[in-house]
Formats: sequence, C-alpha cells, structure tokens
Amino acid sequence: MSWFTTRPIRSACLLSFAALVLLTSRATAQGVAGHVVHAVLVIDDNAPLAGIEKDLMNMQMALTAGLGPRDRVTFKVLQGREVTPANLGQTIRALPVGPDDVLLFYYTGHGATLEQTGHVMAFMGGRDASGEPVAQPVPRAEIRKLLLSKGARMTVLLSDCCANLVPIRREPPNVGAPAPGAPGPPPGPTTLQMLLFEHRGLVDLTSSMYDPVLGVGEKSWTESTSGSFFTVALTNLMMAPPDVLDVAPRDGFVEWKEFFPRVRSETNQIYHDFRSSRLGVGPDGKPAAGPELRESLEAQPDQTPQAFALPTRGGTGGGGGGGGGAELFASNLGISYRLVPYRDHLAASLTRQPVPNSPAASVGFEPGDQIYALDGVAIRSPEDVLGHVNQTVVEFVDVRTGQAKSTTLMLPANRPAPGPSPYVLGVTTIPTPVATTNGSARYGLHVMTVLPGGAAQRAGIEPGDILISANDRAIQSHGDLAQALTASNGRMRIVLINVRPPRNLTTIDVTLDPAGGGVGTAAPAAAAPTAPAPPPAP
Repeated sequence: MSWFTTRPIRSACLLSFAALVLLTSRATAQGVAGHVVHAVLVIDDNAPLAGIEKDLMNMQMALTAGLGPRDRVTFKVLQGREVTPANLGQTIRALPVGPDDVLLFYYTGHGATLEQTGHVMAFMGGRDASGEPVAQPVPRAEIRKLLLSKGARMTVLLSDCCANLVPIRREPPNVGAPAPGAPGPPPGPTTLQMLLFEHRGLVDLTSSMYDPVLGVGEKSWTESTSGSFFTVALTNLMMAPPDVLDVAPRDGFVEWKEFFPRVRSETNQIYHDFRSSRLGVGPDGKPAAGPELRESLEAQPDQTPQAFALPTRGGTGGGGGGGGGAELFASNLGISYRLVPYRDHLAASLTRQPVPNSPAASVGFEPGDQIYALDGVAIRSPEDVLGHVNQTVVEFVDVRTGQAKSTTLMLPANRPAPGPSPYVLGVTTIPTPVATTNGSARYGLHVMTVLPGGAAQRAGIEPGDILISANDRAIQSHGDLAQALTASNGRMRIVLINVRPPRNLTTIDVTLDPAGGGVGTAAPAAAAPTAPAPPPAP
C-alpha cells in the first residue's frame, strides 16, 4: 500500500527530531533571474502545539520577502483534516513543475524516528471512529522520492517536528528583515536567492540532535508568540540582508557555510533565553516552571541544530573539487579515505581499516573499498560523505571482488563543538545522561568516534567512553568542551567513565592537537594505500 493513500496508525511523538534536507542540481547560467518556486506548506495543527500557526506565517513571509520581483512563488497549504498522506500525494502530483523550477516542501507538527523506516512525519489529519486525530506516519524518504519525481531543478525538503507545548513571550530576532511598508529588497541577489539558486549539492540539517545508537536526542521547542525556535531563526535569517551574513572573506555572497552557523547560534540563543527564564523564579517568588518542565530543561542544556552536509557554491557536475589526494576522515562511517574518480563523479576509497566498532567496521569494510553513493546521492565532495545519519543505504565497490554492492547502516550524528578553538581533541560526541549520587540531572559527552592518530586516540580514549570533566570543568555540552579546549593551552586532564568493565572513573592526561586537523578534515599522514581495484564499467 502506498504511504500516500490511507495508512492509519495511532502514534505518539516518539522522539524529538527535525530535519532540513536540500537537494540541488546545477544552477542555470542566468543565476537568480525569473525563477518559479512551488511551495507546499503542511501545517499539522491537529495536535495542540503552541505557536504552530506562526510557523506558517514565518515561512510565507520569508519566501515572499526573500525573493526578487522577477521570481514567482505559489503556495499550497494543507491544514487540519487536509493533512493526510493521500492529500499530500494528490497535491504534489497536480503541481505544474517545470524543469527550471524549484519545488519546496515544509512540514511542521509531530514526528518520530522508527527503527525500520527512519524519520517519519506524523500527518494527523485522519480521524478515528470517535473523531479523535489519528497519526498516519509517512517516512521522510518517501516524501523525498515523491518530490524528486517531479523533476524540478532543485528540491527542498524542510521539517520542524515534535515541538513542545510550552509558551514563552519572546519576539523573533531582528536581523534586518523588511518592516511592513518598507521598500522591497535592494538590487542584486537576496540571501534566499543566493542560497536556493546559486548552490549545488546536498544540505542536510536538523533542528535538534538525535542519536540512533543511544536512542536519545534533544527536544525541539516552540512558543505561542512567534513559533518554533528553529523555524523562527531559519526564516528570519532567510530575510536578512546579505551584508549581515557575509563573513570573511567579505565577497558580497552568502554561502551555506556562512549561513548555517548563524541559524545554529540563533536557535540555541532563543532556547537559552527560554531555558533561563523558566528555570528562574517568577514575580511571585515561586519557580517559573513546574516540576515536569523543570526536569526536561535541566536534562537538556542546548537545542543545537546540526549540519551533516553543506553544499558548495555553484560548481560543476564532475565533482573535481572534493579534497584532491588528501586523506580525509568521516566520523559518521568511521573511515579514513581519499576521494578518487568514479564514473562522472567521485568515490571515497578507504585508506585504512575502519575505526573499531564503527558502522563501517560492523559490516567488514576494508582498505581499497570504494563508496560511491549514500542514500542514492552520488559523492562529489567530503560533505557528501559526512552528509548522512540514521538509516543509510551505502553503495560501494568491493575491493575483494570488484563488484558493486550495497548495504544499510545506522550512522551516528557528527556533532562538532561550536565556536573556534585553537586545539582539537579528535572525537565526535553526543550529550548523554549520567548517574549522580544525589539523583540530580546532569550530562556527560558520549564518545561516538575517535580520529585515528589524533590526540584522544593517543591518550587511550575509545568510542563508548563518557567525558565528565576537563581541567576541572564539568563537561555537559559541546559548548562546555569548546570552552575547555580554548582555555587548555594545549594540555588537558580529562575525567571519564571508561567503556571497559568495570566502567569506573578514569583520569587521562591528553596533549591536544592544533586546530585544522580535526575530525572531518585531514587525518594523520599514512603510507600510500595500494591501488584499489578498478570500478566496474558504467
């Protein structure tokens, strides 16, 4: 049965997860002139989510204000009982999408991550016999497949799911969005035009962190005045003037690698303001939050959107850029590799044995194996290798047989510490609850992968260890680790819970590496691998 007919399943919001995926094709030679954007906005207001109607207003405003006078955007909005898989299928199939158009889909409501299907959106427009909303969860992969079948030059898939029901009065951030009655956008491409029409490749973002290994993640939060925190930050920055977002080198162009850190920072700042106000004391001298809300806030120090992949500016289809002959490291797969030519794009050719206990090691990848696609997306840059988490189909050439094969892996999130630091530890981590003697809520950082030859590996840190403190600073979030690295002067004494039995507290002294060679960039030098078997002919 198709997901876009009728598939009623009663389901609650299982895990807080929100994702933004942007799949682009080559920009046209005329740049940003005269594009058509077909926007399908699904506002799943069948469950009581505070401020969800503001998400619709914010997205419509951003798309209208962010495009130029020669561009045209059409809106198809599904709300209430219209939010069903069948209605979505009919709506998208009926769109007159041309080969030079942009197709954008946005969902706000409940979502979940299911073991067999990955991330799903709830679609709660159906009703049971008593008239109560019934979830008809649709896998994100199925929505992406339907959107891509329209053949648009660019397909955008956005979702902001599982927002909480807690209001807080906070106005959206002012980053230069046009005021009512103000003149239109200045001459030249707007920020949104640069992001949508002058990039190619894959963008994969989440509004909050989810780890499929531990089955835990951050919640995504909302408020009744301005809407979901991630959507507020994203849409306001879409409307910001380019000179607000353009950073060094200031070339008048906004790249995704400049835009996303601002989205991450603004989302986290909104959450921090909310968290501080609710963990404080109200005017009556009593706690501002009830026990249940306080427990949730104490257990979650951050809401930090994550970029698993960011696209390159412009670009050509051949994928010549991508790291040349440098050895690279992909923390989600746990592999060291070099990019090599494969057909009309590139492949990640493994240069060493995978990191022990990593996803790649679990299925027996070996040096010389060539990974050429993930979830059907051809590899053209390092971002395309790092750009996948959760359940992922990996297509590769087996060095032992020379045959093309595929396998499905569960990939953890690669979550770098925010902010610059002069030193790196060489790990990827996620926050995880740890037990305390007094029962109070606190977190540590669970080590997901360790950079081969990096500072952490040299000191004996292994995947599964949980970092508790560094140089006498408690480490409960990535911000805590970033601050400790910045203040470390190159040396760090780390207290951790050892992954090896009996899992006792261990103190380790680490000599850190200078920034610039950390996880996701260059791996330590190694002997040149033997030539891999040639890929099969197209």
